[in-house]
Amino acid sequence: MNSLLFWVGIGAIILIFAVGIEAYLRRNRPKRNLSEYFGATENEATETKPELGTEEIDMDQFRADMQMNRTIEDRNRYAQKGAAKIKPQSK
Repeated sequence: MNSLLFWVGIGAIILIFAVGIEAYLRRNRPKRNLSEYFGATENEATETKPELGTEEIDMDQFRADMQMNRTIEDRNRYAQKGAAKIKPQSK
């Protein structure tokens, strides 16, 4: 039994040490923005289409891009609200 507790303790110490090293290495790295997490993949359909001039704007693609921007803004706003601490309402 003592041997098991010893190895569990060693494992916990190694885990805490590894988390500390990771936090130390990531301390100055900027966080990824939400567009990298949600819907920021390139649209392959636009790569196959020929270049469009300003007189021929692809309105379907424009609307899709605007909707993606709205979605990302909404998710960013939601994440910021979730990060703020909400005080309980007093009765």
